[in-house]
Amino acid sequence: MTDSMFQKYVQKSRQARAPFLFRAPDRFGSVNCLSPSGFHRVAYTDWGPMQAEEVVVCVHGLTRQGRDFDPLAARLADAGYRVICPDLVGRGQSDWLENSLDYVFPQYCADMTSLLAMIGKKMVHWIGTSLGGLIGIVLAGVPRSPIATLTVNDIGPEVALQASTRVAMRLVSDRWSFDSFEDVFENVRKVYKGCGPLTDEQWLHMARHSVRCDADTERFIPLTDPKIATAFLWLWYYSMSLWKYWGELELPVLAVHGDRSDFVTPDLLAKMKRSMPTLSTFKVAETGHMPMLMSCSETDAVLSFLKSCA
Repeated sequence: MTDSMFQKYVQKSRQARAPFLFRAPDRFGSVNCLSPSGFHRVAYTDWGPMQAEEVVVCVHGLTRQGRDFDPLAARLADAGYRVICPDLVGRGQSDWLENSLDYVFPQYCADMTSLLAMIGKKMVHWIGTSLGGLIGIVLAGVPRSPIATLTVNDIGPEVALQASTRVAMRLVSDRWSFDSFEDVFENVRKVYKGCGPLTDEQWLHMARHSVRCDADTERFIPLTDPKIATAFLWLWYYSMSLWKYWGELELPVLAVHGDRSDFVTPDLLAKMKRSMPTLSTFKVAETGHMPMLMSCSETDAVLSFLKSCA
């Protein structure tokens, strides 16, 4: 949504009074990727110096998009990193696929491989939230991986049935249009309440980049293809085990997790540490699934981890 459209449709909303201070990405781009239905475009934001020695790739969760990483990307860019934040296909500014069952985990991995090829670096740092972390575990756990460090945000090599069932139930009840931006704002706060005690500014940022305004109906439409929910409910790919890939990881790993998360429970975290004694962890207080990596403490933790691996 453009700034002018945003201002037009929220000017009567009480949320418009919240400060909006996040800066814009330095650049925008896209890469062509291939699915069984043909080529599709995966959009991304691009931050920091183009010729930076170190590149960070940030990949979002199941129904989110790359603009969630704006605060983190700006912080890392200021520290000298180039940061690429893609919208997975079917989300954000990326194309939608024709067939529901093309929204599969191997497709996401293939698309991100195309993105890595476009970046053209021998090695990159990977930060993945939820689904983005699962993709990172697989890509980092295969031979000759170009991933130098891995940050998994509130995800591990397995997902508890209770947690994946909760996501499935949310997808069933998700709304696919809204009368007003006020309605969008309140829905985002309700659906993602597990993300922690975010500020009005942070909720506003999430809401703003979650929808587009339909020019004909003036209704707000989520920037998420409803067929993603169909594929998830049919294929249930959160139930797959990635311990095989986790066991192959030979790189520094940081696990960020909410202290109330049903995705990364104390038992799972302990199991991850037993399998990987060098695992670094960072707990986000008063947060379930999933920390948004927007607070100073969260961005500090990620930046400190990357610097420690330099």
